[in-house]
Amino acid sequence: MTTPPRRIIEPLKLGLAIAIIYAIAFYMDWGKAYWATVAAISVNLLSTGLTLYRGLIRTLGTAVGGFLALVVIAMFPQDRWAYMATATVVLFVLGYKATGLKEPYFFLIVLITFMVVWAGVQQYTITDSKQAFDIVTLRVTQTWMGSLVMILIMVYVFPYRTVDEFEGLARRRWGIQRKLYDSYRGMLFGQPPAEETKQLRLEDVPLYHYSMFKLHGAQEDTFEMMEVGHDWHHYLDLTAAQYDALESLRGSLAEVEGLDLTKFLPNLEAELAEIGQRFEQTDRMLAKKPPTYVPQHMAITLNEDETRALPHLKEAAVRMVRRQLEKLEEVSLSAYDCIAKIRMYERPAGAHDDHHGHGHGGQGIALDPFRLLSTFSFIVAVWVAFLVWIYVYDIPRGSLFPCFVVIVASIAAYRPEMSHVIYGAAWLVGVALAGVCYVFIMHNLSGHLQFSIMVIAGVFLLQYWLWPHVHPIARIFTTIGFTIVIDAENHQHYNLVIFLQQALWMGTAIFTALAVRFLFLPPQPDKMLLRNLDRFFRHADLLISSEDPEGKAEQSLSRRLRMIFYRNSLLQTASMIALFAWQIDYRWFARTKPEQVQELVRRVYALGYSVEALVEARKAPLAARLEAELIDEKREWHQIIEEWFRRRPGAAHASGLAADYEARLANLEKRIEEAFARIGEEELTREEYDGFYGMLGAYRGVSEAVREYARIASEFDWERWYETRFLNTGLEVGLGAAPPEIAR
Repeated sequence: MTTPPRRIIEPLKLGLAIAIIYAIAFYMDWGKAYWATVAAISVNLLSTGLTLYRGLIRTLGTAVGGFLALVVIAMFPQDRWAYMATATVVLFVLGYKATGLKEPYFFLIVLITFMVVWAGVQQYTITDSKQAFDIVTLRVTQTWMGSLVMILIMVYVFPYRTVDEFEGLARRRWGIQRKLYDSYRGMLFGQPPAEETKQLRLEDVPLYHYSMFKLHGAQEDTFEMMEVGHDWHHYLDLTAAQYDALESLRGSLAEVEGLDLTKFLPNLEAELAEIGQRFEQTDRMLAKKPPTYVPQHMAITLNEDETRALPHLKEAAVRMVRRQLEKLEEVSLSAYDCIAKIRMYERPAGAHDDHHGHGHGGQGIALDPFRLLSTFSFIVAVWVAFLVWIYVYDIPRGSLFPCFVVIVASIAAYRPEMSHVIYGAAWLVGVALAGVCYVFIMHNLSGHLQFSIMVIAGVFLLQYWLWPHVHPIARIFTTIGFTIVIDAENHQHYNLVIFLQQALWMGTAIFTALAVRFLFLPPQPDKMLLRNLDRFFRHADLLISSEDPEGKAEQSLSRRLRMIFYRNSLLQTASMIALFAWQIDYRWFARTKPEQVQELVRRVYALGYSVEALVEARKAPLAARLEAELIDEKREWHQIIEEWFRRRPGAAHASGLAADYEARLANLEKRIEEAFARIGEEELTREEYDGFYGMLGAYRGVSEAVREYARIASEFDWERWYETRFLNTGLEVGLGAAPPEIAR
């Protein structure tokens, strides 16, 4: 017997869950049953494990948000405005956390629950703690009940598990990196890069985040996955580090073009073959096949005599390639070890398991300016909604109006790269269908069975119709709008005026939330791309200018404060640029092709890798006398590069930068030769010698990356991109041009 298509099964499962929830709510005589249905709809992620994981997070977040609201009420029982001021601070912190990478959904639910209690008790001159407790109790109970019903449906009715899907993603990411490695391996011997690598490089980062998301569900699907979940997290982090190593290597290949690297790295072919074996054997283990070869650590040797005979810039490039191959050698062996442990196969004698946790933490306080602005717009929307509720007489649904504004505004901040007009339209589609049911059908129903049939049919029609056309979150919003407007209770009253009020306040709330957000953040994806591009250059400039040409770090208060906003990885901003790039409607830019924007994004990534490599190279010990000899060249380089980063990279500027590039390199080569002649190489220690060439290679890498970016940027019609134009929300484009993994 074949399983029905998921497009049919999943909507029916969701409709069945909502019908069961209403039956329980009617039997218990609970009001506001839509809280439970909203919980069920929100945790339904179309797989058993992900639904269980999301249900646990939602229930826990509801309890924490309710408890937090009760604490704030207890602190200010008689002072409404002090209470509201404190609540604003709490909402800001929760809103900021809800836009981060670490459990954002948990903080989103805490925020929404906190707001529901906050708004629900502000109906008198003082806050009502008993009413707040009743709201918290009812909401936690209904959230738990709705989530549990949805989880049980997902477990026992045509269950769909994400273990295979996650492992398929893991294999796909490994296959991408293997293809990139094979291409870069050929480039080390003078072969041209494969054309497909351009697209593959843009797929890895969104696939990494999507794999992390699926892993959470896979861990809940089986006990076996739960036991090795920590190792899978470590493996995903290792693949992220391996991708960084591959891209850093690719960025250095242009600098060694034309060189026979086997003269300078004698065991290069053997080392590359060894790494290739690791890619192959790890791929076998990911496919649940035993490895046929157990890799071992191999050091990359360097022919010092041949390398020192090279021109200085070429020598620096060779040493940089060697350093990047060493990093790739280390991380590929660790990835093999990790998968061998997960699959319980034989591992190298030097394998170890001393990793703790997963993810990369930063040092000190780090705040994201984009997330801060997004959170601030959310807080303004909250206050606008609250003041409208307080001062507009007899607004429909009372405290539910600011609650709904919070839900829309917080989700807009939660997923900033998506078209929010699509989400707003999704709510109203659900409202329209519910209106048909409310006005023409519900008053003819005589029992729960008939009501359940209507609910199942309505949810099925919505989900089935929208399934191939819109983003999954839009489908969720549509179904939530449907259930809220139905608002079924044991003692139901039907009135066309009530429905019109429902539709009016939902539409007004959506308009309020999005209008306030659009005041702070433009809805056009191309404008958001430009904002993030400007932020990328500010961040890069801050990193490069953090040390003066003499190597002294600037410790001024202003720089310390700026570093708070730029302590996160430069590549995170590049990822945001890539996300917005997929949303652009190119009908507004007749002279720009999608391939050009994608190439620009790739050059941004390359620039990010080179800048971060420079920051890392600065940590190595350098010879003071050698630096003093070259201080004029170093100071001039800093002046030119910092000026470039501080200006908008338009066509004229780009052309001027690259005009005398080759002449500058020739002059630098000459100056290094003169400096060594005066000092003598024997005066330098091995650490100072390696540190100098590491630094020289990093400076050269940044210069090459800037040059390549400038070449691509010179082809853009920047005036058209920066000019003011009418609103374009991306509604027509949606997510149609983006790969599914990026859309998710």
